[in-house]
Amino acid sequence: MFGMSNGYLLLIVVTLAIGGLATWYVNSQLKKYTKVPISNGLTGAEAARRMLMYYGVTEVAVHRGGPGQDFFDPRTNSVTLSPDAFEGRSITATATACH
Repeated sequence: MFGMSNGYLLLIVVTLAIGGLATWYVNSQLKKYTKVPISNGLTGAEAARRMLMYYGVTEVAVHRGGPGQDFFDPRTNSVTLSPDAFEGRSITATATACH
């Protein structure tokens, strides 16, 4: 089949299976901890700002973005968080904001 050996095909299948299982596990943990409140009561945005301040990073802004928009933009030196991460007070919101 396309000049590929069985060993190579097995390697591809195993790699895809491991990647799929890892993705499933991470997503299930994120979903689980969305329901667990963070003990300090901070929103994700507040936690991100405090973390930046703790490490002396003063030039990074934290913005609220749209759903699924959790990223750092080096062009504007800013962090954009989805509404769930920005306003959320869960372990997942804090982990997403500070990651």
